[in-house]
Amino acid sequence: EEGDFRLTKGEVKTFESKSDAGRDKLGAFCPECGTRIYHKPEYRKGFVSVKPGTLDDTATLTPDIHIWTASRQPWITIPKDVEAHEKSPS
Repeated sequence: EEGDFRLTKGEVKTFESKSDAGRDKLGAFCPECGTRIYHKPEYRKGFVSVKPGTLDDTATLTPDIHIWTASRQPWITIPKDVEAHEKSPS
């Protein structure tokens, strides 16, 4: 949830774009290297989608949803009991 998220270092730049479904989203990225840090999709108000590769420690993370599975790497195995979508969920 957005209230549970805080950036601990640095500043981000933001941009607005539309998803493939035509919904608005706000993206935040590092102004130094361009790495996307998070985005806030309009359809999920109050939530922040953090890019896990930007975190210092990901050992405690367990995905509860997989999106864009149509373009996943062939070595990625998605558990059968986890929500998954070939594209962005509607």
